Amino acid sequence: MIDIYRYTPNAKQTNASNPNLSFLDFEQSLDHTAVQLDILETQLHIPTDFIHQALDPDERPRIEKRGEWTFLLIHIPFSNTYVERLDDQVKFRTIPFTMLLKQDCFVVICNEDHHYKRAFFEQQALQQIQQGIHPAWAILQHCAQSYVELVKQLEKHIVQAEDELSRSYRNQELYTLLYLNESLLYITTSLKQLLHILHHDNVARLWIHTEQERDLYQHCLIEFDQVAAVAEINQLNLNNVMDAYGNVIQNNVSHVVKLLTAVTIVLSVPTLIASVYGMNVPLPFQEAEHAFSYLVIVMLLSSGLIAYIFYKKQYF
Repeated sequence: MIDIYRYTPNAKQTNASNPNLSFLDFEQSLDHTAVQLDILETQLHIPTDFIHQALDPDERPRIEKRGEWTFLLIHIPFSNTYVERLDDQVKFRTIPFTMLLKQDCFVVICNEDHHYKRAFFEQQALQQIQQGIHPAWAILQHCAQSYVELVKQLEKHIVQAEDELSRSYRNQELYTLLYLNESLLYITTSLKQLLHILHHDNVARLWIHTEQERDLYQHCLIEFDQVAAVAEINQLNLNNVMDAYGNVIQNNVSHVVKLLTAVTIVLSVPTLIASVYGMNVPLPFQEAEHAFSYLVIVMLLSSGLIAYIFYKKQYF
């Protein structure tokens, strides 16, 4: 979805040092059709490669200025609503979100459904008017909070999966941890790239016009730094947990196999003795009155002796 906004002069407050101190009005929404994309090129004069890069799902975060337009692409948290179970595939990841900035125009481009629509900017309008904050800062601040909430949500899912894994031998919990680890990988990678963008000189030069925006810029840096550190720690911890549980499961399987082998050997001894006395050849004590009883006693003693030896060797 492509949303186009226009700046209208703010009659209540003017500031020559901040050209973006205006009210943000919604103009129109466009689809990703060739006809509507042509509007961005012909009417708004947006560079063609900016549009194609904004629609590329694999594009990395970056900032670039060309003529009157500034291209800013970030990654925002995304939850795939079509994934119901965490052990099916990756549910949480990041997606490209593009802001095209001009002095009198603001364009938002994203391939997936997102929070930063008309209602979001209407809620942020009062703050814009009163403090002269660029809408891009409102998005970045909300994006930082979204990352914090997502990391907290992932931590809860990890604890739940670890608890279930400690009580079962199933693979589903390991797959859950694997996909959660992949989500953390998406998050840490996107946050590192986003921090690199925020430290870029163009960000401070183009967007910071007031003291409020400078404070918000510092606040966003701190938020992103903290959530990046937490996500990285969680990813390292999850890697260690997965390795540990993998070893535990392997040891448990080895113990089960060893137990089954020992039981098989114990049961095979009476089976061997009984099979010998089932042959049609002369055998010792076959004419004795209590031959069967003696045979059962010998089988039980043999099995008991072997079981005792295995027990002393901790095979059971």
